[in-house]
Amino acid sequence: MPDEAEQNKYLDIFLTDIQLHTNPAVNPKPFDRQIMKSVRSGKPGRVYNKLLPPSDEDRKNGKFKINLMYLPEIQRAQVEAQKQGKTLRIRYPKDGLKVYAGADTIEFLKARENRKWKPFKPLIGK
Repeated sequence: MPDEAEQNKYLDIFLTDIQLHTNPAVNPKPFDRQIMKSVRSGKPGRVYNKLLPPSDEDRKNGKFKINLMYLPEIQRAQVEAQKQGKTLRIRYPKDGLKVYAGADTIEFLKARENRKWKPFKPLIGK
């Protein structure tokens, strides 16, 4: 375990999981304020953010990427860390970051699955 002086050099953000939602968060707290609140209290917190749209290549492969360092909120947190004389580090588990579907996403998918689809009727000809 690093000593306290070593730990004070860094502002660490530990990512634990990602939840995907279909409904937007209602009145979410600003990303950087939530980070700084967690830093001050020493307690974990949850932040909400929108994913950047996937590239055409990612769409073809059925993947998505999250590049946190280019989000404006992370850049503001980085500036705040520098004001405190610290270096911002984003950390995640060695075995990768778990991605979960939120309860609203599961409900949405079940509703889509149970919906009765009407057959397509062409507009021109038969």
